[in-house]
Amino acid sequence: MGPPKAAEVLRDCLYCISVIEHIPHFEQSLAEVARVLKPGGLFVVTFDLDLRGYHQIGPELYRQLLDALGRCFCPAYPVRHLHPRDMLSSDKGPYALKPPQGWAYAKYRINNKVVNPIIGRRQAPLIAPYLTVEGLALLRRSADDPEVPTPKFCNDANRDRSGVRV
Repeated sequence: MGPPKAAEVLRDCLYCISVIEHIPHFEQSLAEVARVLKPGGLFVVTFDLDLRGYHQIGPELYRQLLDALGRCFCPAYPVRHLHPRDMLSSDKGPYALKPPQGWAYAKYRINNKVVNPIIGRRQAPLIAPYLTVEGLALLRRSADDPEVPTPKFCNDANRDRSGVRV
């Protein structure tokens, strides 16, 4: 990576909308975002969370993602927590996912019990992934730039999103 090249311009703002969960080693991508973003620059990121943990970002990778984000960025605004009933998720809303029925259920059973074991694929859950989306507005941290103070709640990487020590 290294410092930006002479022709490279540092950016004031970058966004990443529902992409990070598809990148196997997201730490490298986040480091690259921090490299090209000006100190104090805004990074807007959203990512899909699989609350059951079957796909991309589940509960364990979620903690790793927050830790990776915390190494380079801090919240631009206080984090707002939602009650689960208020979250937009894959089981609510205009395009809610439902379990398969009829022929779709028969196809699911054949694939899971016959085809998947033959080709060495793990069994798929009957119910579609339980997804929700998290969005964050973050500022690039810079401990060595006095012009961009690091907010007090960013000083300790061992804090969870609510500011409580873990």
